[in-house]
Amino acid sequence: MRLQKFSRTLRAVLTGLVLFGILAATAGCSNRQSAEKGKERIPVAVAEAVQGRLNRGELLTGKVVAAVELTLAPKLSGRVGAVPVDVGEQVRRGQVVLELDAPEIEAALRQAEAAVRVAEAGVNQAALGVERARAALEQAQENYRLAEANYNRGKLLLEQEAISPADFEARFEQPYVNAAGALKTAEAAYKQAVDQKENVVPAQLEQARAALAAARANAANMLVTAPVSGTVAARNVDPGELVSPQTPALTVVNIDTVVVEAGASDRQVNRLKPGREVKVRVAAVRDTPFVGRVASVSPAADPRTKTYAVKVELENPGHLIKPGMLAEIDLSAGTEGVLVPCDAVVHQNHTPVVFVVRGDKAVLRRVETGDTDGRSVIIRKGVAPGDRVVVAGQDRLADGVPVAVTET
Repeated sequence: MRLQKFSRTLRAVLTGLVLFGILAATAGCSNRQSAEKGKERIPVAVAEAVQGRLNRGELLTGKVVAAVELTLAPKLSGRVGAVPVDVGEQVRRGQVVLELDAPEIEAALRQAEAAVRVAEAGVNQAALGVERARAALEQAQENYRLAEANYNRGKLLLEQEAISPADFEARFEQPYVNAAGALKTAEAAYKQAVDQKENVVPAQLEQARAALAAARANAANMLVTAPVSGTVAARNVDPGELVSPQTPALTVVNIDTVVVEAGASDRQVNRLKPGREVKVRVAAVRDTPFVGRVASVSPAADPRTKTYAVKVELENPGHLIKPGMLAEIDLSAGTEGVLVPCDAVVHQNHTPVVFVVRGDKAVLRRVETGDTDGRSVIIRKGVAPGDRVVVAGQDRLADGVPVAVTET
């Protein structure tokens, strides 16, 4: 009887111990789960805050062109003798970039030079002719004076019947007539010599010099020179090819200054005035904008595109900006700043806040917001470029809560 009672007591004790162990194990498990739950990381999606500008329809997309672009062609038809430059080379104003091979033009030049030398010699000959004609005229005048005096003496003798009419005619009258004729001939010769010297020969010399100038011009036209300093952008001919004034032989550009050509809408055009400074971004060169100046704005819209042609000039030191690159002209004002997605901004107690991920925790930042384009918003205070801001999962966050970034 006592043994049965002892057995029942032992079973009760053992059962109590088992139940106590089960309860203790259950409590320990519960405590561990609570501890693990306190360290749970909340999954969030983040985006990086960046320094930038809003796209609010205030951008004009255009293309870069050279401020100066010239296509060079020879003035004469002929065969190319040499092309001493190639694409990409720098050329100076006045530098020879193409030479024609035209021996007939060189021969014409030598002939014109010889004609000028002959005409110049004619000037000396004409001066000598005048001197000779003057001497002949003076001699004829002296002969006429003597013949006239002798003629007058003969008339006196004839009146006195000292000589016969036949004798008078042979000895006095005929020599006088001959002297008068010789004098007229000498006067005409002198006049002609003077006219030759003062009019004919100078005209011949001028004509020869004009022909020489034309020959030299033709010879100069055998050379094509760069009208501006710049860079050879295209070369379309090689030595030995036949060319004409209609042949676009070379293209030279000057890109010390470049121009962005774009089209403005009727809503934008009145905001553009020549001389206004605007920011221009050329993504192929750098992220930071260049400062340009509006050069011209068309007063009438293009009937095809319905836009107004706008040209913006940019200084281009180092020639980093190349013709053909795409550029954006920024017409907006006050839209620069730190940009975050609109989803990053939430409100607590009517105050805009952003959660920034630092390490593995979410840090609450009170922020001051600016303009928005519906996708991004400018943060004036509270966020810096490079900060990772939470864009999804904020509804479960509080300051200092551990997070797990699920996507970036």
